[in-house]
Amino acid sequence: MTKINKKIMIIFSIILIGSFLLITSLLYVFNPTIIPKTEFDNNDAYYDSDSQYSWLNDSRRLNQTEIINNITLIIDFKNDTIETTVNISQDNSFTSVFDLTAFHYQIVYEMFNFGSSPSFLITSIKNLGNNEHTANYWQYWVNEEYSMVACNEYQLKNNDIVIWIYGDNIAT
Repeated sequence: MTKINKKIMIIFSIILIGSFLLITSLLYVFNPTIIPKTEFDNNDAYYDSDSQYSWLNDSRRLNQTEIINNITLIIDFKNDTIETTVNISQDNSFTSVFDLTAFHYQIVYEMFNFGSSPSFLITSIKNLGNNEHTANYWQYWVNEEYSMVACNEYQLKNNDIVIWIYGDNIAT
């Protein structure tokens, strides 16, 4: 390879890498509301280092101080596997559907900023993740009613039954 060909290859490589970095940064700048997926299991802190946001210090969570009893959590994995946990108590202000699910399962979630308060979308439970190609997504119900709010915003009450179902178009 001649010196000219080597120089052309180096210049081309620099341009290619620079273009990739520019496109990646522009995508982030023009779409800043979506925080990358964050893995979470029940031993991790409620903290997303990418966004500098701490669910532990969220005022909505801290305002919930009562103990919630007799909660049932059902996870339907769509492959004829249904896991049920009954008689759950949640305390210390961890009373959202997000808290309940994260305490009992390994999850992955995305955080969206709608106004001043982040909303969490669980995208994977026990390594079964949302799938755009098959249109299978995690959705949840409380007391047989489809929830229209993010799972970290739904505050549980005594005797609630939470059902997560993995599937396609199941909310309708």
